[in-house]
Amino acid sequence: MNSSQGCLARAFVIEKENVLQENDVSNIFVSAALGDLALLIDGLKHWGVNSQDNNKMTVLHHASGGLRYEVVDYLLELENIDATLEDKFGRSAAWVAVEVYGDDVGKKMYDKLAPYCYPIAEEDRDLYADDAPTNEELNTGPDGLG
Repeated sequence: MNSSQGCLARAFVIEKENVLQENDVSNIFVSAALGDLALLIDGLKHWGVNSQDNNKMTVLHHASGGLRYEVVDYLLELENIDATLEDKFGRSAAWVAVEVYGDDVGKKMYDKLAPYCYPIAEEDRDLYADDAPTNEELNTGPDGLG
């Protein structure tokens, strides 16, 4: 665990004591980060699944950043989730796991979320080699250079 992971883990433990907000509605962001699915489900009765915190992070960002696969699976099944939302730093939920845990650990979460965070447009799904421009059309030689 690197120092940023340790800071993040300590922040989650400290926040665990403050899971309920002032109005006793579960803090959906902390619940997602800690993997507390029951509290998250309760909180989502009062808050939208695409709600954002002060850093514009969604519950999906927090679940990803905590490597909470069960929570991520639950959230991705929700009809109105928008996995393409970025936080104020321009990060997708997929990228948060890589940034927090690095390539070795975070890549598995990234691979799980990438199709949802970076969807391919319907018109781009059925591309074939015959559709690609030729070297002559691109004014390049066979080696791809001009």
